[in-house]
Amino acid sequence: MSPTESQAVLQEMLRGYFLEMAAIKTHADKNEDEVDSFVFHMMEFLEGVRRYAELADQPRRFTPEDFKQAINSLLYHDLPHLIAAARKYDYVPDFL
Repeated sequence: MSPTESQAVLQEMLRGYFLEMAAIKTHADKNEDEVDSFVFHMMEFLEGVRRYAELADQPRRFTPEDFKQAINSLLYHDLPHLIAAARKYDYVPDFL
């Protein structure tokens, strides 16, 4: 399966997950904008998570600058997308 096909399958699975879980929690249909936003945020953080997994698995392959860039991306770009997806799905408290 090509990466494009894999992403399309994953997006469809995420849509189904969101709609199924939203129906259980609220007993009402979620509108398409919420579903699309959830899927967008879940897909947007994937590359950063892949890169972090690679970093965790093979840290010596990263230069100090690449390491810094990967961590900055994870903290400032990728995790906010994951939090946004979670908030589309349900309440997520801010932790301090």
